[in-house]
Amino acid sequence: MPIVPAGAAPQVFGAQKVAIKRDERQVLNRIRALAAAASGEWFYRFPVRNKKAGTVSYVEGPSIKMANDLARIYGNCDVDCRAIDLGSHIQFNARFIDLETGFSLTRPYQQRKGMSRMGSDSERQADIDFAIGASKAIRNVVINALQTFADYALEEAKGALVEKIGGNVETYRQRIIARAAERQIPIARIEAVVGRPSREWIATDIARVMAMMRAIGDGMATIDESFPPLGREEAKQAEAASAELDQFASAGQTPLPEHGSEPHSAAEQAGADHPTPSASASATQPDLRLEAAEKLIAMVSHKDKDTQELLEELDVLTPMLRDRLADYPEWVKTALETAAQVANGLTKPAEALAYLKGLIKR
Repeated sequence: MPIVPAGAAPQVFGAQKVAIKRDERQVLNRIRALAAAASGEWFYRFPVRNKKAGTVSYVEGPSIKMANDLARIYGNCDVDCRAIDLGSHIQFNARFIDLETGFSLTRPYQQRKGMSRMGSDSERQADIDFAIGASKAIRNVVINALQTFADYALEEAKGALVEKIGGNVETYRQRIIARAAERQIPIARIEAVVGRPSREWIATDIARVMAMMRAIGDGMATIDESFPPLGREEAKQAEAASAELDQFASAGQTPLPEHGSEPHSAAEQAGADHPTPSASASATQPDLRLEAAEKLIAMVSHKDKDTQELLEELDVLTPMLRDRLADYPEWVKTALETAAQVANGLTKPAEALAYLKGLIKR
């Protein structure tokens, strides 16, 4: 039987007199200071898969903890949430009121029952479903009402997390491994998503994994969604990444300038850190690194996509590149790092391509 909906909360009309008025500059300063402490607690990251296209994109956003802290720091506001049981769903109506200006915003959120998969106790699962729905509704209304402040807080939190991890990468790496063990997530799954072994994770890799762990803990995504089981899913992802790489190569983009003559054999292309392919490879087979370098740099210099999109696509392509160029692990590692620098605007595409080709010719 549906639960009788709670009565509507009394509405506040118009601006109200307050004892202490809000100083927006002080609000921004407090957000920046608290973001340094909260960092990874303030945002989540989870994957969204397009089954038809076979692609994976990532969604990032502020967590309920950020929303609560943001409302508290902003001050002189009221946040209210009421629930209505609709049988198969629960509808939450969350409302934000700025007491100083009289601005009011109400946003409904519909939570499907049975979303929680934690444990076998149905009543406990129902409690978790309700808590998750209420948190999402409150977060949505606060973040939408204070969008400018929320965007600022998100960027500050992300930057603070990367900086914090960068000062002690090994400690945070071990924390991720320990947390994965606690949640019974095979570390190989996480490595497949990151695109490199855990011993090679850098600060940005660890920050992303921590955000994805946060999404799982907050009920935004499941373990299998964030870190798919290895096997068929991994093969499909590699195929999709390969198709996407080919699409970039044939998209009619302006080719990057060439530097120097092309090498003529695998032996000429090999160097101390880039060994000659195994004997099983054909002696007349062209070096795939040349094609990979051109396609990789063309992909990360795509002008119609932002830095986050380019880095996410690079993550998806990483396992495929390592598999296809297994004879050149050091070159692949350098190529991926160089491509990331291009995506971040730290290196010009032409210079990056010339550098990678130069490594091949040594």
